[in-house]
Amino acid sequence: MKIEPSFLNQLFADSKSAIRSVSVSSSSEGFAAAAAADGDLSTPWKSGAEPTAWAVLELDKKTVVKSVAVLWDVQAAEAGLVQVSMDGNEWETVGEFKQVIDETALFIPCRPTTAKYVRLLCQKRCPRGGGVPGHYTVRDIAVNPDLKPFLSEYKKPVRRTFADKEAEKRADAMLAKMSLEQKLDYIGGQIMNIRAYPELGLPKLQMSDASMGVKHPPNTAFPSTILLAATWNPELAALQGKSIAQACRHNGITCLLGPGVNIYRISTNGRNFEYMGEDPFLVSRLAVAYVKAVQEQGVISTIKHFAVNNMEFKRKSNDSQVDERTLREIYFPAFKAAVQEGGVHAVMTAYNLLNGQYCAENPWLIKDVLEKDWGFTGIVMSDWRSTYDPVMCFNSGLDAEMPVGRAMHPDIIRNLLDEGIVTLEELDDKVKTILYNGYASGVFDHPDADSSFPAGTEEHAAAAEKVAEEGVVLLKNRGGMLPLNPSAKGKIILAGPMVENAPPSGKGSGEVKYVDGKQPTSIRAAFEKAVGAERLIVCPTKEKCHALRDEDLAAADAVIVCVGFNQQGFGQSFREGEAISDRPFGLNEMQQKFVERCVAKNPRTVVAITAGGGIDMDGWDGQAGAILHTWYTGECGGTPLAKIVFGEVNPSGRLPISIERSWSDSPGAASPTITGPAHFMHGHSLVDTPYKEGILVGYRYYDTKNIPVRYAFGHGLSYTTFDYSNLNMVKSDDGVSVTVTVKNSGDRAGKETVQVYVHDKDSSLLRPLRELKGFVKVDLKPGESREVIVQLDRHAFEYFDPDQKSWVLEPGEFEIQVGKSSRDIQLTGSLSL
Repeated sequence: MKIEPSFLNQLFADSKSAIRSVSVSSSSEGFAAAAAADGDLSTPWKSGAEPTAWAVLELDKKTVVKSVAVLWDVQAAEAGLVQVSMDGNEWETVGEFKQVIDETALFIPCRPTTAKYVRLLCQKRCPRGGGVPGHYTVRDIAVNPDLKPFLSEYKKPVRRTFADKEAEKRADAMLAKMSLEQKLDYIGGQIMNIRAYPELGLPKLQMSDASMGVKHPPNTAFPSTILLAATWNPELAALQGKSIAQACRHNGITCLLGPGVNIYRISTNGRNFEYMGEDPFLVSRLAVAYVKAVQEQGVISTIKHFAVNNMEFKRKSNDSQVDERTLREIYFPAFKAAVQEGGVHAVMTAYNLLNGQYCAENPWLIKDVLEKDWGFTGIVMSDWRSTYDPVMCFNSGLDAEMPVGRAMHPDIIRNLLDEGIVTLEELDDKVKTILYNGYASGVFDHPDADSSFPAGTEEHAAAAEKVAEEGVVLLKNRGGMLPLNPSAKGKIILAGPMVENAPPSGKGSGEVKYVDGKQPTSIRAAFEKAVGAERLIVCPTKEKCHALRDEDLAAADAVIVCVGFNQQGFGQSFREGEAISDRPFGLNEMQQKFVERCVAKNPRTVVAITAGGGIDMDGWDGQAGAILHTWYTGECGGTPLAKIVFGEVNPSGRLPISIERSWSDSPGAASPTITGPAHFMHGHSLVDTPYKEGILVGYRYYDTKNIPVRYAFGHGLSYTTFDYSNLNMVKSDDGVSVTVTVKNSGDRAGKETVQVYVHDKDSSLLRPLRELKGFVKVDLKPGESREVIVQLDRHAFEYFDPDQKSWVLEPGEFEIQVGKSSRDIQLTGSLSL
């Protein structure tokens, strides 16, 4: 627990009288042993240079040792033990620490044990700069410190007023049956569940990853969530959520650990494939549809990772430094929508710090924002092993520590209860909240596997393919090169590392094991099905690609180059996934040179990209005939690509991100490296990540700053054309109704995504050039016209005022922009509010 400097003098001075003498393993010259516990914070003890060091405190009488506080100087211990003894010879370990908070006291709860001697054993030095390796420096040590004067900072009123009174009644009845020991155990997980108490009639809450399908046992592997976002279709988000929830019910899973809704801030985030893009409005609409569909099947949905978990680089030690306006306008809306509109039953906190405090230990984030401001009454769980400080975790509003009770270990919390540092009322509230949501969601009434729900079926496979087909984005199609004629006779070269082994998803908890005996359809197999093997020249390995002659490339009717991330056997493998240091912006050198060679020799080269986000296309974008972003298609493999290339499917995907021209154009390009400032918390060397761009994330930045992009947010081509006309805007007390006519002016059926942006022309604060506030996807036959209506509520015109700490609709003139992307505005109109 972090203890503020204003309280330190009192804390250590009060403990001094209980200590008779001090002995140490070694001392550096000028740093006496007695200084380790003299109550004077200006006189530290520093050990000699040694890998481990210890200080022994002889107490003035036998004492029940319940806790120890340590104030470190520059050279701190990252790990160590608290041991006690009656005679100073035989030692028993009663507490341990693997956490250090820079220039603050470290509070170490101990298993209450009677002792005459207390030993602080330092086992591992923090790699903090400025000191000689091996030295440990302690400003003071206190035994059984009195923390009560400090508790006011942590104690807040017990939260949550529950709406479902019958579920609350059942939760209260179960809570009354539980012993203290059962309650203490209940707030710590059991790897992938919250425990059952069969003797009380309480079933377990069984969990599973994640947004792209049930991870265990094998199930349908749906496309990546970023591909789902590229559909711009809430109905498909609901279809994917419903299908995955059905598989949960089939397998006895009552809590799905998804979806993930962290905003796409930088292209190189290894986990972008699990999220839904850069725009908070788009993410909110898809997340609400997904969450509702999951929970309608009787499964708890978990929205994650709260909050600002926007990169995997040093994710456990990254301090995301974000102002409140940016949080409220960009990084919070999807969570808020999931809570208030989706009724989500669970929220998972993030690994990172937010403005200097770990998310699982952040009462402002959990109690103030999530619960007080948004009215959340669901379960707040930690991400796996993202908890450190027992008092901060307990008092932050965290309900369930996953995967096990570590910071909130029963022995630790029992001790803190005895000391009055935490309260039984808060413990009961955590337990009751978990119970309430189990009953309110219905999962406690059907905890077992139910084979009447489909899982791994052809129905689910068809749903996955439907999502994949609508999420692939045609970025470029020079001269209408695509679709290719499947009946033509010319040879097609199919080449690159993804031809036979395209990964179905990025790496990590989002990966899904396939239904037994099923593998994704390879791009090769899908193309052979479409046009026959005899028409293809297949080069799936680096050896075959390098053996291709220039004249063969030039003579081909088309060259399909399949490249991307997580590939194998084609130069260095740039991996993309969870807990992987964020991947580069560009392809590896071997893939880059091969694509450059293909486009140089044949202008009818199609580049298919497998990735979870934008990539560098310098050297080949301008010469390629067509470019398709396929994301990760799950078990569908190459089928959607083949159907689009040969015209069976008309592409309708739209980018949920901006693809910048170069990495240096990104406002997040200055994200930290390991050489950042050296400061520490909980044993981690922290790295500061200031979000200097504020609210100007993605297209909000590029469009406002007039920075050219390679492909704009919302961009995506079709094999037909669409015309816009007749923009009309009608004001009401509830907002503005925007009407526009869209016509399919081409010769084949297709789907168009009508995007409505708002620009505040008179704002007293900086506002983006445009912000997405509405969209509709329409399916039109050739020549068909349709009137599209988009309703904009009052919130579409508001901004968060950091001084008033509230949303404000500032009177003035607003511009309504209707278009095909953020850079392809077709119609504009103005109105005053």
